[in-house]
Amino acid sequence: MRLPVEGGGPMGGNEKRDSVIAKDDQGNIQPLTGEVQQQLAGLRKDLTTTISNLGREISEIPNEALMDGTEEEEDAEREEGSGASARNAFSSYQRSMKSLQQNIAAMERRHYRHSYARSVRQSYVGNLPDELSKGRVIKEENVPIDPGVSGRGDYQLIADRDDVIVDMGEASTQRKRRWNQLPRLQRVVFFMLAVAALVALIYVVASHADPSAPLAVPQENILTAPPPADNHPEVIENEVIVEEDVKKEGADQIIPPPGPPRKRSERQEAVVGAMKHAWKGYKTYAWGHDHLKPLSRSSNDWFRLGLTLVDALDTLWIMDLKDEFNEAREWVATQLNFNINQDVNLFESTIRILGGLLSTYHLTNDQLFLDKAVDIGDRLVAGFNSGSGVPFADVNLYSRKASNPKWGPDSSTSEVTTIQLEFRDLSRVTGNPIYEEKVNLVSEHIHKLPKTEGLVPIFINAQTGQWRAHSTITLGARGDTYYEYLLKQWIQTGRTRDFLRDDFNESVTGMEHLLARRTEPSNLLFFGELHGSKNFVNKMDELTCYLPGTLALGVHYGMPKHHMKIAEDLMYTCTLTWLRQPTNLAPEITYYNTQPTSTNEDFFVKSNDAHYLLRPETVESLWYMYHLTGNKTYQDWGWQMFQGIENYCKVENGYTSIGNVRSTIDTKPKDKMESFFLGETLKYLNLLFMEDQSAFSVDKWVFNSEAHPLPIYTH
Repeated sequence: MRLPVEGGGPMGGNEKRDSVIAKDDQGNIQPLTGEVQQQLAGLRKDLTTTISNLGREISEIPNEALMDGTEEEEDAEREEGSGASARNAFSSYQRSMKSLQQNIAAMERRHYRHSYARSVRQSYVGNLPDELSKGRVIKEENVPIDPGVSGRGDYQLIADRDDVIVDMGEASTQRKRRWNQLPRLQRVVFFMLAVAALVALIYVVASHADPSAPLAVPQENILTAPPPADNHPEVIENEVIVEEDVKKEGADQIIPPPGPPRKRSERQEAVVGAMKHAWKGYKTYAWGHDHLKPLSRSSNDWFRLGLTLVDALDTLWIMDLKDEFNEAREWVATQLNFNINQDVNLFESTIRILGGLLSTYHLTNDQLFLDKAVDIGDRLVAGFNSGSGVPFADVNLYSRKASNPKWGPDSSTSEVTTIQLEFRDLSRVTGNPIYEEKVNLVSEHIHKLPKTEGLVPIFINAQTGQWRAHSTITLGARGDTYYEYLLKQWIQTGRTRDFLRDDFNESVTGMEHLLARRTEPSNLLFFGELHGSKNFVNKMDELTCYLPGTLALGVHYGMPKHHMKIAEDLMYTCTLTWLRQPTNLAPEITYYNTQPTSTNEDFFVKSNDAHYLLRPETVESLWYMYHLTGNKTYQDWGWQMFQGIENYCKVENGYTSIGNVRSTIDTKPKDKMESFFLGETLKYLNLLFMEDQSAFSVDKWVFNSEAHPLPIYTH
């Protein structure tokens, strides 16, 4: 460490130098010892003799001046003859000065040992003997040694931790000489040690780097599973850095299909067994038809497009049921025909058939499924031929003409706003922009329409593009997936279409303000409805239970963190609508008590709403919550729900919807296995119990409303 210099700033030119007094620990000026003064007196005498006898032989040189002389200096001393030149005399003078410097340094180390916090360089000017005898040093900058003035030169005081040494201008030269005087072997050894130390340092630095982490990309957070909770699970929020202001551009993301699943867990094996049982019944009694009727061992057709088979394609692939998948592929290749005179619902055909074919194409890279997707996509795109660009509800596959639904003049809001993921993906994989352009116009049109704190009515007219006046606002049927696809479109497009994100956040704020309520006595969160756009009704559909998963997904992508608290609370409520029923199955609609009642119950179910249609929404949210938090409590809840399905919906030839979840004795089976039971419910249960959650990470895939995974793009 170096001593601080009094006076602060640098000095230059002929400016007056600040003086620094050499002091001891008590602050007293330290005079030099008599030994040093005697040495200085001897030097004066030698110098006088040298100058006065210039041209004569130097007959005597003090022994002290030869202590550290080099071989060259010794050779010069051995020169004989009375005719020595002035140059040799002056050389002797220089050697004497050098010896003095070294002796002063040695004596300073012995007599002036101090501990300092810093080190400072001090230069001295003036008559060296006089100044040193007074114990005074004068700060100087780069004063050259002047051989014509006795005692002037460039001196350096280096105050180290334990001693003070006077270091002359030749310090670096001396170090070089000492290095050269070492044996060659020692120098080689020192050099090799230095190289080895450098290599070791590089190795240590490299070993602490993550070779798998890409450069200049924020690392993803590592999710840790908290211990299961007895009642309400503790959830760790997953914070992810989102580049809100940076637009991602470039080529679309290419997702390699996940490989075969790793060893299945016991619970996962049970779900795969359920899939095999359902598929066997469908293959035996409803092959190529839309739905199985397991009790009557028959089939049901809605669109005549093999809905169950197409909806289940990617589920079979994900579960690694290759035999079943191959027989389904054969049917698609030889029997699936879209050139039929059949009116189909645009929304249902898009999410189940178009979405199922595109997903299977991405998983398998099989051109067959893309060709079929283009075929039906070209037919369904006719639905957008309306006065406003908002699509009609129905399309005839043969004539390619669109129409309003048979039950009314308007389209459902959720239906016209939940087809964007599929048509956009079709444009990306084919290079044909027409599909994406159609759905983008719809999203932009809806964005500009007036809303109630971000909430939308459930009906819209395709010709005028306007809301039906005074229609219901709900997060359930006909309204639900509008909010889901706001977020998922934003994710699918690489988080570049920010009006979608903004509309989503605004809608969640509106949900909190206008639709959120708490029950008595347990303070459960639920979201009711506004009838006539203003009258609150305390009912919530099972369909609304998609929302916890969507909110958690939003938080994962940087939405406000308090959305996770909403997701946790609503997830708990949705779970109770299942597990508080004796069958462990949820009703289609639940009513909630916001005031104390004589029954002391938080909710109740009406007879007409007590049916369970094998719906997936709550299980879907459980997967998102587990996938994003690692909390195994969500798996346990899902397992109890699966047990309810196994105990009360499983029949000899498949699975059936039931009409009464409130009784374990009289469940009122409805004799229908919906296609989404294979496409969604069993798929989400399989994902929930899957040990390797990275295979279908939400950082790589966005799941459409029918649980068909599609890749995330960069724009």
